[in-house]
Amino acid sequence: MRHDPFSSSENPALRALVYVLQGAIQDKYLAQHPYLGLPRKEFEFLVCFCFPADKRLLIAKARALTTLPVLTHDEFDDLVELFLESRADEAPITRWIAHAMAAACMGDRHLWQDMGLPHRSALNRLIATYFPRLHEKNSGNMKWKKFFYRQLCEREGILICKSPRCDICPDYTQCFSME
Repeated sequence: MRHDPFSSSENPALRALVYVLQGAIQDKYLAQHPYLGLPRKEFEFLVCFCFPADKRLLIAKARALTTLPVLTHDEFDDLVELFLESRADEAPITRWIAHAMAAACMGDRHLWQDMGLPHRSALNRLIATYFPRLHEKNSGNMKWKKFFYRQLCEREGILICKSPRCDICPDYTQCFSME
């Protein structure tokens, strides 16, 4: 049995959910996917769970976002599917993190930054805990957004690599350099 993910304010899962939820409610990430792509009631439950004292105001703000024009990111749903296929369990928090992580992938910084985490190793632990098969597949420690998009391209049979091996590719530092 896994440790309760909400037992500590230092927990990367709670920290990431709170950060991405705040961004979604403020329309920082995705007006194109209101409620982080979750059903409205589930999103409202998540807001109440993460922000019990502020739930009414935050839910009202989130509902207001649904009136904004819808823009689409085709890869959002593909990313959610990729994450859910490799999830460790069927717990609601795992689903919420999958949606939050897909939303954060639309940000323009490193994924750990777009999820409000203090460093990449916190993101590594989060992915290892909730999406262990994806974590294992990234054995070379590729940057996570690049890795996820590479997985999506491989699913579609799209070859994006310039070289047969990553270690001899001219773009190696873009995929594997320090963040």
